[in-house]
Amino acid sequence: MDDYQLDHLKNLVRFAAREVPFWRSRIAPDAVDDATTLADALARLPVISRKHVHDEGETLRAERLPKGEVLAGTVTSSGSSGLTVRVATTELGLKWQRILNLRGLLWAGVDFSQSIAVIQRLRPGVAEYPSGLRNERWKDESEIPFRTGPAFHLGAHASMEQQWEWLKRMAPAYLYTRPSFIRGYAKLARDAELAFEKILTTGEVVDAELRALASTKFKADIHDRYASQETGCLAIQCPDTSNYHVQSEAIIVEVLDDEGRPCEEGEIGRVVATPLFNLASPLIRYEIGDFAEAGGICDCGRSLPMLKRIGGRRDMLG
Repeated sequence: MDDYQLDHLKNLVRFAAREVPFWRSRIAPDAVDDATTLADALARLPVISRKHVHDEGETLRAERLPKGEVLAGTVTSSGSSGLTVRVATTELGLKWQRILNLRGLLWAGVDFSQSIAVIQRLRPGVAEYPSGLRNERWKDESEIPFRTGPAFHLGAHASMEQQWEWLKRMAPAYLYTRPSFIRGYAKLARDAELAFEKILTTGEVVDAELRALASTKFKADIHDRYASQETGCLAIQCPDTSNYHVQSEAIIVEVLDDEGRPCEEGEIGRVVATPLFNLASPLIRYEIGDFAEAGGICDCGRSLPMLKRIGGRRDMLG
């Protein structure tokens, strides 16, 4: 996997240094050409912060894309720091996210023939309470290429009480939403009022306390996907454990200590990400503002790199 990532990183650096003003002033096109290891190549490149992306987002956009690459719009993210970042993306980048979304569902072990409820932030006027929106499929066939049960959608601008009332009416087998909403529903739910086959989450920290709460209140395990709007999916919870596997086919994820060195197993460090397939706004060694505990080899036997725990700030991981 290191050789695969090294080849893609070299191509990304060459492109960014030629076509992206932000990178043109910071790295040379051949900066990592003679690197023989991924670690060596990464060490030659600067780490950029969320503030860089916030302040200089326009200069991070490619002046032109390679032949065959198609611009797919802009994604916006606002993290715990309050700094909003906007990143252009490509059709290829979105295709990789659809692939990883499907992998996440498969790893969660869901029964696609059953129903799912999705509560997320949507545009005002879309899937509003009290009815929400019903689709006959979980996703389009281009994203889930086989038959599924229905999907119920509700915009998260509905109050917590309205969301919970809607969920009780829909009574889905699966729930997909943000971890903080699960905490809110647990405060409203009477014991054994509503159970799910599984709860799928993304976008916020899932800790042991929340997993226990979901098990007690909703008789459901949580299966989590670690992602951000600007980088896409970074890691997916292991099907067999609570560990997270980095999705190395599409992204390089580093966990670095205060000196910028890779953390050893069990150490907590800063999460630094390099998406490999978004050339519209190349993010190279982007420190996203999260902390994680570096892992070793997962008991499941999968070879993808492993993170033990993920937190928004260092103190969230103890």
